[in-house]
Amino acid sequence: MELLKPWAILTALTLCSAPATAQTTFPTPPLKVKQRLGTTGFSIVLPNGLKVTPHTTAGVNLFLVTGPQLGDNALAVIPGTAEPPPNLDTELDRTLSSLFNFVGGLLNGYSKQGNVKLESTTISKVANGYMSRTLFDVELPSKQRVHVVARSYLFGNRTVAMIYPDTTPNNNDDSRLAEAIMETLTSP
Repeated sequence: MELLKPWAILTALTLCSAPATAQTTFPTPPLKVKQRLGTTGFSIVLPNGLKVTPHTTAGVNLFLVTGPQLGDNALAVIPGTAEPPPNLDTELDRTLSSLFNFVGGLLNGYSKQGNVKLESTTISKVANGYMSRTLFDVELPSKQRVHVVARSYLFGNRTVAMIYPDTTPNNNDDSRLAEAIMETLTSP
């Protein structure tokens, strides 16, 4: 598989809350735009030009994020439900662990030489729940080093998680996207 550009190699979104008895799984590698099926008429366009559209692929309902920045690739957001977390800290720890494994797995999907190091984690209260932000230092196969942010938003018994390069640390588009996804998932 051809190696993606640094700003695209790690972009992936997923809902990673799952019942405690189930194992969280992730789509790797990211879905290609040309593999999209079952497009509906609903979409969200973010200020940075990324477009979020619901799809059904292989019988799985998901959201695809496309845009010129992603080239031929798309981000996948898979809706999921979970039991209310008995302990917030435990839930966030498990989510962050899943995200870390996902970053490593995504890198390994393109090259066995990828190197990921956890740098820092912060947890804060947001309007509708809690947000965690984890910063990774990633060495690409080209030996170029990039910073990658993994954010997860915990709204009640659902978590929206996303991973993206840390090129715009103050960009709040991901929080607006998380809220939009929550509204879509919880609407009748």
